[in-house]
Amino acid sequence: MSSLFTSKSKVTQAYIWGHELFKAGIVQRVFDSRPIWAQLKITEKCNLNCGYCCEHNNSGRHVPVETVFKWIEKCSELGVKHVEFIGGEPLMHPDLFEMLKSAKSHGMNTGFTTNGFLMTDECIEKLMENGIRRIQLSIDCIEPNPVTKKAFKLLEHQLEQVSKKDILLHVNSVITKDTIQQSIELACILFDRGVPVAFSPAHEKGQLSAEMQSEALSSFFSWLTIMKKKGFPVNMPQFLIDYYRNKANGKSTEWTCEGGCKAFYIDTDGFFRICSHKPSDLKFEDVNLSIIRENHGRKKGCEGNCGVSCMIVNSFPFCRLGHVVKADLMPRRRQN
Repeated sequence: MSSLFTSKSKVTQAYIWGHELFKAGIVQRVFDSRPIWAQLKITEKCNLNCGYCCEHNNSGRHVPVETVFKWIEKCSELGVKHVEFIGGEPLMHPDLFEMLKSAKSHGMNTGFTTNGFLMTDECIEKLMENGIRRIQLSIDCIEPNPVTKKAFKLLEHQLEQVSKKDILLHVNSVITKDTIQQSIELACILFDRGVPVAFSPAHEKGQLSAEMQSEALSSFFSWLTIMKKKGFPVNMPQFLIDYYRNKANGKSTEWTCEGGCKAFYIDTDGFFRICSHKPSDLKFEDVNLSIIRENHGRKKGCEGNCGVSCMIVNSFPFCRLGHVVKADLMPRRRQN
């Protein structure tokens, strides 16, 4: 495996870091208490049934497109910079392309998380036509296993096709006891293709399991740190890698979740949640900036064992800025 990427890959690498900063809100939202990142759950349905997943319900429904349009308008009013469409499997929703178009018309970046199995060449073209900026492709292993079919061997074509496009593509891989032994090999395969990858330990309703504490996981995150320093496209800020490595070693990290402020989640019934794993009886239509600000800098009580990467990334720059600068910004400055 070579550490020398093509010029496109190097540009992509720089773009990835810029996007990490964007997500964390260091640039756009560091001086206020307005939101950056909104996850809109547009469907309960999924074409897979992964053993570790609690994010789908095939007896559920698609959210009507008119309802999602209202959510998008509300997000724009609140100052959201990026809208992420999630499921279930978002590509199962017949009106996904119209939703992307609506978010783009409101001046927001768009993205979605997909298992990739429904992503045909024609679908990729339509996604681009409707303004998609970010695709998170879920690949957990190399060969399918009883827990997950999201395997590189089954998704290689989709990965290759999307990587040719002017889209911010990255892979997210969920680590379980069934996939940890393949994680380094999977990362190396993706590195060779210049595809950024992030790894997230499996969690149950947002909380990491006891399996998280293991020498294998600690060693893996140490290896990721080395590869990141060498310039390979590890799409994780170093503070997130440090957080998971500490958890694998049984160490806790003090931080305050910005869920409900810098990042929030809307479920299929239209309820405003601080994250996908915290139920709420507050309708999104009733949310205003005063409610958003109440969640800024407020402990949520679940930080100690959190496994929700997007919430950690959107929180640390506001509660642990010194650590973020030391872990990520200073090393990059010295490297440049």
